[in-house]
Amino acid sequence: MNPENTTAIPNTILISACETEISFLAKGSQVGVSWHVPDQIAVVPSHVNVTLIKRCQNKTNQPPNCNKEIYSALVDGLTRFHKFDSLNEVGLYYFWVQICFDEHCLYPRQSNGFVVESDSFDPKITECTIDNNLDCTELEVKWKVGNLDSIFYRWGIFKDNKAQNNLTEMFIFHPVKQQENYLVKTCIRLPVYIHSKLFACIQEFLISGLWKTVCKKVETVSHPNGFSTNIVYDVDMNSPDVIKLLKLLHSSYIGDEISTLHSNELDFAQPTISLGAMIIGRSGLNTSWFLMKTPRIPLSCYGESDCIDTNTTMEGFIKFKIPLVSDNVYYICAVSTMNSSVAKIQDDLNACSDGVIIDSSRPVAGDVEIKNKNGYITYGKEMIVSWIGFSDSLLYTDLGYGNGIKEYQYALVYPKALLSVKRKTGTYPKGRDIIPFTPVVYSTNIIIIRNLNLTGGFTYFVSIKGN
Repeated sequence: MNPENTTAIPNTILISACETEISFLAKGSQVGVSWHVPDQIAVVPSHVNVTLIKRCQNKTNQPPNCNKEIYSALVDGLTRFHKFDSLNEVGLYYFWVQICFDEHCLYPRQSNGFVVESDSFDPKITECTIDNNLDCTELEVKWKVGNLDSIFYRWGIFKDNKAQNNLTEMFIFHPVKQQENYLVKTCIRLPVYIHSKLFACIQEFLISGLWKTVCKKVETVSHPNGFSTNIVYDVDMNSPDVIKLLKLLHSSYIGDEISTLHSNELDFAQPTISLGAMIIGRSGLNTSWFLMKTPRIPLSCYGESDCIDTNTTMEGFIKFKIPLVSDNVYYICAVSTMNSSVAKIQDDLNACSDGVIIDSSRPVAGDVEIKNKNGYITYGKEMIVSWIGFSDSLLYTDLGYGNGIKEYQYALVYPKALLSVKRKTGTYPKGRDIIPFTPVVYSTNIIIIRNLNLTGGFTYFVSIKGN
């Protein structure tokens, strides 16, 4: 016990929480109390009365004795610590500790108290817009808090409404003062086009460590017909959505279908795809296509080391048929002329795609750690797991996708000793899943697995999978 975390009580005892003084706890958490008997007391106590008290909810004109006894225990006089089962009622609690010598007891002393916070809070995103103006891609997010006592928020942009596949880093928002509604307005950099299906997700944290996550689809302010048509889109030519879009390429603008196009634009893919490209409004124009290792337009593919293949079409799209090599970035560049006899290249009719990574290799596994003391955990209701070092090809970083890990999943596995022969194999040899592989929300590198019921004396395994 650290003396700095104790409160002195003259001539009697010192009371503290184990390790550090706890002020806030999540609903359902286990709690304990520890105490110290000063050396001045020469006689060994016969027993100790430990009582858990809950303060009444009435905050005004509260009588001095407005307390409710939740639990009491009589423990051995040599004991200096006692723990209680999980607390499921929200409120203010404190301990009474009374040292006794047979029939004579010292006056009970009270701890500083702690608050059990409710998990019934729900933040709500009320507005979320993105606008591709002249200066930057501007994002605006408004939300209503779920709990006025929240201490900070995290937010980011994702490709899904489960906050698993992030497109931006995680931003921290610390409110200057507590209020019911907040607004974030900032410029962001996205590795995808703004008319893709995007979601803004916000995570609200309480002091106790509880958090809630909420997501909302991003509304694009910019009109779809105002988006540039001088863009080469990498696509899978076998995709049903792409096949439908090919019928619209004769139009100068494709309206709301640009959302479908942006959502199907490739940034990474398997070598088995049918790689191709399309450009809006190029149907009927003589277009030369180049499959490149770098995003530049060559004068000719002949003798050009970065040029892999070339072809010419008049349909506004191209389908390359050569095999694709894994762990490479491919760019498709296009040059259009008004007709086949015009050799002059116009600046507004040349462009290269933003690149597509061909990847079939597994990510590099990292290190996983379970918070413990000398290899043991003492509370079987929850487990804190963290991991570092998972990564994929550095090519993902070049396209703005961080370490290349799309999502993490975790699994908790039974030890071998608990299994019968008939039980199925889990994520560890001869083990069975307590929790099967489950996606990690918010693409974080640490999770708290709660509501467990682990058996003492057994070894458990946590598996982390990066996709």
